[in-house]
Amino acid sequence: MKHTSRSSIPAQESQSLESDIKPFESESQVLSLGNLNLEFRLDRVSFIGDLDITRDQQGLALAHQLQSVLNRVVQSLESAELPERVLVKEKSITKNPFN
Repeated sequence: MKHTSRSSIPAQESQSLESDIKPFESESQVLSLGNLNLEFRLDRVSFIGDLDITRDQQGLALAHQLQSVLNRVVQSLESAELPERVLVKEKSITKNPFN
């Protein structure tokens, strides 16, 4: 899985990474904002972790980054013919074959 980590990248530099994100087109994109990972899949975008948006310049930059990514997700959804609901498989636990 391709990981795109941005937790320490300034807002100006991170815009090029955001433009590389293509929601619902790959099973291998992950974007990190602080401690929040956004996993982009063919049928969903998963948010895992947490993100503190503080009332300062750094918080504003993170808010803009998150807004930019969410705008891309919304644009992708609005431009597609969508089913009423996607069925997501339940996660299963596979027994370790080495035990």
